[in-house]
Amino acid sequence: MRRRCTTILLLVSFIPFYSSLSLADQFKVIQVNSGDIIKVTDSNKAIIVRLVGIDAPEQGQPFNHRARTHLTDLILHRTVFIFEYEKGLKNSLVGEVFLKGRSINIEMLKAGLAEVYRGVPPKKLDLIQYLIIEQEAREAKRGMWVLGDHYISPSVWRLRNRR
Repeated sequence: MRRRCTTILLLVSFIPFYSSLSLADQFKVIQVNSGDIIKVTDSNKAIIVRLVGIDAPEQGQPFNHRARTHLTDLILHRTVFIFEYEKGLKNSLVGEVFLKGRSINIEMLKAGLAEVYRGVPPKKLDLIQYLIIEQEAREAKRGMWVLGDHYISPSVWRLRNRR
């Protein structure tokens, strides 16, 4: 009885969280633009999706191509679900991408091919799990973390390489 009450309490506690998000329907990934930006379609229109909570290496930065290739291998031409956190401009959104119940955003962090986004996160996005996984990848020197002291954050790279 106690276990059932705990389960019900847990489920009820998630209702306000999920009601503040829009669960987008299924989408087919038609393009991978970078290690953190994809294009999907729902058969009616194409939508650009920025993967929430992560920041992948920029063009010209070490591991940029590898991040894009890894994301491509994970989801290109596959059907995904997206939890929408924010609407963007002109058919775009910021969201968490799921394939077969796995968070692709987290998979990019695990592979060491993205860091946790250091800007202001959307409301309701809990970055604690993201930060823990990034730290594990750093300690294991996976992906871009092999660069050690030579690693430059994508946000710093963008500032230094503004045109």
